[in-house]
Amino acid sequence: MRHLSFLSLLLSLALTLPLEAAESASLKRIAVIGAFQEEIDAIKKELLPAGTPLVTTSINGTRFDEADLGGKHYVFLLSGVSMVNAAMNTQLVLDRFHVDAVFFTGIAGGVNPDLLPGDVIIPAEWLHQTESIWLNPDPQRPGKYVSEETRGTVAGHWEMIFFRDVKVVREGESQPAPMHAFPADPALLKIAAGTIQGLPLAGGKPQRLGKIVLGDRAMSGPVFLDNARFRAFAYEKWKVDAHDMESTAVAQVCWVNKTPVLIVRGLSDLAGGQAGPNEIKTYVTLAAKNAAIVTARILKAF
Repeated sequence: MRHLSFLSLLLSLALTLPLEAAESASLKRIAVIGAFQEEIDAIKKELLPAGTPLVTTSINGTRFDEADLGGKHYVFLLSGVSMVNAAMNTQLVLDRFHVDAVFFTGIAGGVNPDLLPGDVIIPAEWLHQTESIWLNPDPQRPGKYVSEETRGTVAGHWEMIFFRDVKVVREGESQPAPMHAFPADPALLKIAAGTIQGLPLAGGKPQRLGKIVLGDRAMSGPVFLDNARFRAFAYEKWKVDAHDMESTAVAQVCWVNKTPVLIVRGLSDLAGGQAGPNEIKTYVTLAAKNAAIVTARILKAF
């Protein structure tokens, strides 16, 4: 009799659980990441109607805001600035929330000389900018470096810094292999291509609308790039559109976990290509907003 009563109680509880829990489990689950608060606030404002209820949890000090909208279950979080923070919290959201895709939105410094603050990039691949070997100059050979023939890399060098590919392994592979770049998901890039045409964006300069550039490459490293010489080298060598401090880490973690990822960046400055002081404080709000507008448009079509 007691067993019957207990089973009846369990059945009663199951039948009266909020429908939202069951519904959320069946929705497409998407992580939406920004590095700092202004970036995540911008995408929430563009994507969520005012008053959308959020369920908030905290894991290891990182806040996760969940919301259901338009047949999707969103998990919003801050990665924190720089590579280790971004990798750590991307893995955390994958492990704990089992998302189907990751979107990263925020700002970057422009490296492509054809781009200006306010422009938005959606790269097809992301490079590590600081995976490298630093060598001594060779006193016997001016302009050369000790052991550069044996320790130099196909990725080239900038003065004493010789760049190399990072070695990574994932499920189904027997050993780490060098990766020159980490890809955005082709299906998400295709969705982006079909949704961003004609999307108006405010530009950072008078009488100029913001551009959207899809399918190039960009780079990341734990460095705030504000140097014209290195900027020019990076564009000449790798043809990157921009530099930031998180995206390649996010792309690498998603690649290892075989999780689709798309990264959208608005340009807040010229990474040292400007005349005078860096302009990030002038354009950070515009850049974050433009990236959020583009990201929201893609998410609604996903």
